[in-house]
Amino acid sequence: MPHAVSGQSTETDWELEMGQGGLSLALPEFSSGGTVSPGQVRELWQTFFDDISFASRFRIVDPSRYALAGKTDPIDHVKWEGIGTDVVIAGRVWSEGIALMAHLVIHDVTNVKTRPFDMQFNSPTGAPRELAHYI
Repeated sequence: MPHAVSGQSTETDWELEMGQGGLSLALPEFSSGGTVSPGQVRELWQTFFDDISFASRFRIVDPSRYALAGKTDPIDHVKWEGIGTDVVIAGRVWSEGIALMAHLVIHDVTNVKTRPFDMQFNSPTGAPRELAHYI
């Protein structure tokens, strides 16, 4: 069973205000590290993307626009907000033995003063879909 390993935010409260049309999320493809296969990274990201999209609680910014905003590390708040994004969820995936690890960072791009919230998850079985559904 996947589980959260750690998480931190330097802010005591992390609150986002949803506009009339809902919160606009950008979910760029996750980066990879170590010996994890590109297929595992893609499957984890695609499943996570589909789960968030299916929830219908957010407006997903068109992924074709992500290139206009650039990298997520470091993040350029002005560029991401410029393509209509309120929040960017960036991720990195790697393996440790048979375990699959994912580190997600949530950026509130509408407020440069808000520190990112980050959390690490793992799947001891190395199953990308299982881990994505858990996240």
